[in-house]
Amino acid sequence: MLLFTSHHIVCDGWSTNVLLDELSRIYNEKAVGKKDELPKVVHFSEYAGREATRKSSVEGADVEKYWLAQFTDIPAPLDLPLDRPRPMVKGYAGATYRTKIDAEAYRKIKQLGSKRGCTLFVTLLAGFNALLHRLSNQQDIVVGIPAAGQSLIEDGNLVGHCVNFLPLRARFSEDLAFSSLLGQMKKTLLDAYEHQTYTYGTLVRKLGVPRDPSRLPLMEVQFNLERIGGSSEFAGLNAEVDPNPKSAVNFDLFFNIVESDQGLKIDCDYNTDLFDESTIARWLNHYETMLLGAVSGSRKASGRFTDDDAGGTFFAAGGLESCAEDVCRDRDDSSDVRTTSCTNARCDRAYDGRGKNDVSRVE
Repeated sequence: MLLFTSHHIVCDGWSTNVLLDELSRIYNEKAVGKKDELPKVVHFSEYAGREATRKSSVEGADVEKYWLAQFTDIPAPLDLPLDRPRPMVKGYAGATYRTKIDAEAYRKIKQLGSKRGCTLFVTLLAGFNALLHRLSNQQDIVVGIPAAGQSLIEDGNLVGHCVNFLPLRARFSEDLAFSSLLGQMKKTLLDAYEHQTYTYGTLVRKLGVPRDPSRLPLMEVQFNLERIGGSSEFAGLNAEVDPNPKSAVNFDLFFNIVESDQGLKIDCDYNTDLFDESTIARWLNHYETMLLGAVSGSRKASGRFTDDDAGGTFFAAGGLESCAEDVCRDRDDSSDVRTTSCTNARCDRAYDGRGKNDVSRVE
């Protein structure tokens, strides 16, 4: 076993794949007595210089204009159902819960997007947004995605922390079809990647987002899809790359999905001050159920559902219609629960002014 540990300030996901690829190349060449020539190394100082030049250019001004236009109004913070009251000061204690989507389901989900001209990333991201919408009953959702700055480098390999977090907004309406959500997310994602050189910190400062010591500004959940060590093969060895679980996290919730021929592996990093493992496990089950519901022909991604929807209600395959009941059941033992009779329509939550969560209306 080889354990690789690095601080995020000097290494990101892209860099990890670069290191694994070069390690396998060196190993394979030494195994046959040859010497491999690795790609040109780009120094981080070169990258930083390029970014500084870009920021002060006309291109940099256009990028800033784009992002400020996306947030002329600041959406309300994401209000997911919590297992415990949110601390007044944000904590970073965390854990990772893992589950898998098997190869057959993975193939169907991938085909779902490809029929609409969407990548797997877009399809899974749309599903993630739909899940957050259902859990929070909010119409305006912001999800952060990492964009690797190395993808813009054409003349060599760079190891370092070059990630910009891009806040993507998804807007829901009562009759939003899942196909429309796919189209919305496809355009949003492509536009964001066209303007990926703007930093999250700069955007927050420029927008003047009000600071809350209990939350991150603007976005509190993150999503990513990757292949870890997909091209790393070691001669004569059966090698598997597996990320370590987290014990500290920045975001409240982070879906990191690893794609392979065997299916999808979902590592969900979550803040243990807010969520229990059982809650995360249930939400991940909801996520797969929802995606497979879309595969079966359900049209809607939000709002109320009727019996004449193709394939039945969007959440029908496996019980996502019970999401509201789950939220209420989680709080049956809490003194903050005011109403516990639930249907599958909606579950609105509010704060009682003391920083505690309670179910304020169920209809």
